[in-house]
Amino acid sequence: AVASTARRDKMLAEASAASGGRHGKVVAVEQGSSDGDDRRGPYRSPLANLRALLKIGLASRGARWRALALALGTLLRTDLYWRVWMSVGRVILGNIALDQRLVVRGMAQNAAFVGALFCTDRACRHLSQQLLVRIWTSLTEKVQGLFFERGVLHYALSAQPPLVRNPAGRATDTLAFSEALVALLDESLKPMCIGVYLIARALRRDGRMVGLAALVMLLIHKVSAACLAPNIRELTRRGASLEAKFKTLHARFRQNLEPIAFSGGGAAEQRTIDACYGTIEEHAVRGVRDGLVYQTVSQFLLYGDMLPLSIMRALSAVHVWKNSRSLEKQGLSPAEFEDMWYYDNCTKLGFNTLSKIAALPDKLAQLEGLAQGINELVCGLSAASSAVPSSAETPTLRPGGGGEAALSAAGLSIVSPQGHALAVGVSFSASRGRALLVTGPSASGKSLLAGMLAGLWPWRGGGSAAAGGFELGPRRPHLQDLLMVPQRPYLAPGGLASNVVYPSLYQGHAEAEADVRGCLQSVGLAHLVARYGLDASPDVPWDDVLSGGEQQRLCLARCLFHRPAFALLDECTSMVSQDAESNLYACVEKCGVVPITFSQRLVLPEHHQQELCLGEETDAGWSLHPIPRSDA
Repeated sequence: AVASTARRDKMLAEASAASGGRHGKVVAVEQGSSDGDDRRGPYRSPLANLRALLKIGLASRGARWRALALALGTLLRTDLYWRVWMSVGRVILGNIALDQRLVVRGMAQNAAFVGALFCTDRACRHLSQQLLVRIWTSLTEKVQGLFFERGVLHYALSAQPPLVRNPAGRATDTLAFSEALVALLDESLKPMCIGVYLIARALRRDGRMVGLAALVMLLIHKVSAACLAPNIRELTRRGASLEAKFKTLHARFRQNLEPIAFSGGGAAEQRTIDACYGTIEEHAVRGVRDGLVYQTVSQFLLYGDMLPLSIMRALSAVHVWKNSRSLEKQGLSPAEFEDMWYYDNCTKLGFNTLSKIAALPDKLAQLEGLAQGINELVCGLSAASSAVPSSAETPTLRPGGGGEAALSAAGLSIVSPQGHALAVGVSFSASRGRALLVTGPSASGKSLLAGMLAGLWPWRGGGSAAAGGFELGPRRPHLQDLLMVPQRPYLAPGGLASNVVYPSLYQGHAEAEADVRGCLQSVGLAHLVARYGLDASPDVPWDDVLSGGEQQRLCLARCLFHRPAFALLDECTSMVSQDAESNLYACVEKCGVVPITFSQRLVLPEHHQQELCLGEETDAGWSLHPIPRSDA
């Protein structure tokens, strides 16, 4: 078997080289971090990842106008903040000078500036929340649009290596990114504007020492961060990845509650989930432990009630000694008080924002960590979108299509996701009266062949396939030409009729209702119509209500409703009795549908005329022969 696989791999390489790699295009992106959980997109720079997401988030004109209005409001808020403090100084100055007019004027100015500051601040907060919603909406629409583009998500997950990992968990990070972005604006950029503004004003009043002291403290903090700070960007990225895995495990557990309960696997599932949660907890503890020394040093250097308090008091004292003559006059003049008030508040308020300024790189690193995960998801889905076969807009094998009802393959190679050739040079032709049964053991390539014909799996080998005059591989066939019915049924939200016509929309008119009732009657589910109605119970959990056999019958009713030229039946009757299975196939053939069945053994020979055997111990790995007719 190993020798046969090696020879098939060699034959595949020769066939691919001879065909110029036709249908062998495999889209991949660069491998990411060492933990193997992620893939990097085309943006290597963290800021480039951030710019890419901001470009998507601010794509709408409304979002851009709100961002501009928020920037202007932040600048106005900064100036009003300073004027509020100066008006308080004028009130104190009027009291010292016993000037009632100055006190009244200062109080009036203070009330006006406080009111303006309050209104501006509330407007900025409102704009921040609106901007959050706009950015979140734009990012979510982008991700969801790629999610629901036909075949993209399946194509991205089936690629080797997968173009995306944990897509459902990562998709929810768009809200976390939007919230982190708005928090950065509110908690860092706004205070930073105030600090820069006030320190600049202090520089205008002989405040060179203030600017120099602030610069020195920021440089010291930068050096300490380089030596002591953990890799916040990597911690954030890995934390988001672990949380996405945790969400995926929980979703998987909820989706498989019944089989887990039947097999008594609750304890085993708990071990798996507990192990993942333990990894998340260990990661969080490690982040706190690694950042303890850095946080301590940072708080001592930059928090306003620690070292900056002593420095700004010392600077204020030096300013007074240098510029005040109150000791000579044995009193403090109003002008000197105003100068001292101005200088002291510029220094104090400016230094109080140093911690926000210094924390900006850390906030950006957290934001970039989230941006990297989302951008990798968007890039992976976009790569899959560019590689996924385009879909046919109209059927070609039904009346009006003009095609011949035949599905054929010539020289087709079936390649596993790991790159091993399972079968080389597969050729067959199926048509009315020549139904095909594909058999073979597990992992012989049956589902791969079905997915390749349906346009769900990437073509990694040579060869060609066509449905009538429609070439498969580069394009996906129309559902009325080729419909796949998998072994594991999918039941959509909605009533019985909505599930039968899926993915079409149930209109509810008399003709459609009669057609749906007929399909359900043919597959033996008429009793469900009497029990639930056609579309009167849209909230019924069909996965829990229907048995496995009933679910498979419902999916076959869907096939009867759409009446495709060919139906790929991938063990879709494995949970019904043999007699019922034969009756269901008879209904399929009666509707004019040619079945192409995938099974591990020879089943229903009376409904098939030829057998394609995969997993053969030959160099080619397959064989095709007619099914002998029984006289019985």
